[in-house]
Amino acid sequence: MYIITNQAMLLAMLLETIFLYVYTILLINKKLSRLQIRQVIFFTILGFLIYFVTDVFERWIPSEIIANLFILATLYGIFYEDFPQKDERRLLKINILLGYGLIQTVFLCVSFIQFKLFSNIAGVRGFGFVLFIQGIEFAILILILIAWRKMKVFKTIKMMDRKLLLRLLVIYDTTFVIFNVILNTLGFTKISQTEAFNISLLSFILIELVFAGIIFYISRKFQMQKYEKALMEQKLITLKKYTDTLEIEQRRLRKFKHDYQNLVLSLEEIVHEEHSELLSKYIETFKKYVNDNFDDSMLFFFNDFDNIGNSYLKSVMINQVSKDSNAGLKIHFECQKKTNAKIKMEDFDIVRIFGILLDNAREAALQSKAKTINIMIYQTENQLEVYIENSIDHPVDNFEKLQNEGHSTKEGHLGVGLSNISEFKQKYDNLLINYSQDPNFFKVNVIILN
Repeated sequence: MYIITNQAMLLAMLLETIFLYVYTILLINKKLSRLQIRQVIFFTILGFLIYFVTDVFERWIPSEIIANLFILATLYGIFYEDFPQKDERRLLKINILLGYGLIQTVFLCVSFIQFKLFSNIAGVRGFGFVLFIQGIEFAILILILIAWRKMKVFKTIKMMDRKLLLRLLVIYDTTFVIFNVILNTLGFTKISQTEAFNISLLSFILIELVFAGIIFYISRKFQMQKYEKALMEQKLITLKKYTDTLEIEQRRLRKFKHDYQNLVLSLEEIVHEEHSELLSKYIETFKKYVNDNFDDSMLFFFNDFDNIGNSYLKSVMINQVSKDSNAGLKIHFECQKKTNAKIKMEDFDIVRIFGILLDNAREAALQSKAKTINIMIYQTENQLEVYIENSIDHPVDNFEKLQNEGHSTKEGHLGVGLSNISEFKQKYDNLLINYSQDPNFFKVNVIILN
C-alpha cells in the first residue's frame, strides 16, 4: 500500500478547494467583479485553512465535508446579490449543488481506478502523484463542462422544474456526505486496503450515476409538461386578445355603418329637395363603395357571437369564421340562444377540437364548387351541441376510415386531424362526436354533456 506524504496531502487539500470554487463558478457562468475575485481568493485560502485544521482535529465528521459545506455557503454568499429574484437564486443553488455533485462523482470514479492500480504497489507518493491524479480529475470535469455546453444541457436545466431539481440535488449530494461519514467512522485507511472497499465504492458510484440519470429524467419530464401547459396557456391568451380586438373592431364597424346609413338618408333627402343630379350620383357611388367593402354577414354574426357564454369557444369561433370570410367562403353562423359559460373540458382542448374541425371544414369547402360552411350552436338543459357542415362536390370515399390515424382524402384532406379528435373522445366521457354526409355536405355533430 502506498503512502502519500503530508506535504502532498496539503497540496491535494488546496487543489480540491480551488477546484470546487473554480468549477462551480464556471457552472454559474457569470463574470466576476473585482470585489468578487478578491472574495473568492480570500475564501479559498480560508477554506483551505478550515480543511487543514479540521483534518488535524478530525473526529467523526470528515474534514472534507466541513470544508465543502463552508465553500458551498460562501459561493452562495458571493453571488447572492447577482440573482435578486427568488427563482434566479434557486437556479444559483442548483448550479452550486450540481458542481459539488459532479466533482464528488468524478473524484469517486478516479479514486476507484487509483486504488485498483496502485493499492498493491508499496512506496511513498509525493507532489507529482497528487498533481497527476488531480490533473486527471480536473480534465474530466472540464470535458464534462464542454460537452454539456455543446449539448445545451444548461439550457435544458433552466427549463426544468427548479424546485423539484433542487430537492433531488440535495438528496444526491447528501448521499456523498453520508458515505464519507460512514467511511470515516469505520476507518478509511483500513478499509481502503481491502477488496470489499473497492467493491462498495464502485457500487456506490454506479448507484449515484443511476440516481443522477433518474434526476435528469424526472425533472425533464415534469418541466416539459409544465412548459407545454404554459405554452398552451399563452396560446389561449393570445387567441383571446386577438378575438377580443377583432370583436371590438367589428362592433365599431357595425356602429359606424349604422351611423353612416342615417347620414346617407339625410343627405339623400337634401339632394332630393335640391334636385342635384351630380350630388345624387356621388352619393350612390359612395353607397356602393361602402357596401362592397363592408361584410354585412360578419357584422351580423357578431350578434350571435354574443350568445356564446364560454369565452374560449367564442374566441375560436370568431377566429375561424373570420378566416372563412377572408378565404371567400359563404358562411352561415347561428347561435340564437345564450349558452353556458362553463364547459366540462379543459380550455385548450376546446380550442383544439373546434380548431381542428373548422380547419378541416375550411380546407374541404375551398375545394368544392359551393364553397359553403354552416355552423350552428345551441344549448339545452343537459348539453351543448355544435353542428358544423361544409360543402363537398360528391360524397367522401372510404368514409369509415377517415378517423384512422394518418388517413385522409384527396378532396380537402378531410381526414387530417380527425385521428386527434378520436383521442379527445377517449379522454372525455362527456364528449360525443358524430360524422355524416350527403351528396352536398360533410357534417360533424359535436355534443358536450353538462
